[in-house]
Amino acid sequence: MGEDAEYAASAKLLPSNQAIADEVGANEAGIGYIGLGYLTDDVKVVAIDGVKASIESAADGSYPISRFLYMYSNGEPTGVMAAYLEWILGAEGQQLVADEGFVPLP
Repeated sequence: MGEDAEYAASAKLLPSNQAIADEVGANEAGIGYIGLGYLTDDVKVVAIDGVKASIESAADGSYPISRFLYMYSNGEPTGVMAAYLEWILGAEGQQLVADEGFVPLP
């Protein structure tokens, strides 16, 4: 698709990664874009330029369709927010990210 291309009238615009994964998994002709943490055995990963989406290929940048997730705060985080950010960026939080099938920080 080009940058200005419109979706087909028959395209389903679904509200979440999970909804897309469920639809693609149930529809033999379905295709969609979801986060790595939503992959199941019912969803086939398509290679782009010979590179399959995986934690490793997203982390090393070889998979061309990936993005970073950012957390923003209104000013310097304090209190519970600061504690949460410290936890999620630490070993325990990053292990949870990996356990859920997402790409942990290097």
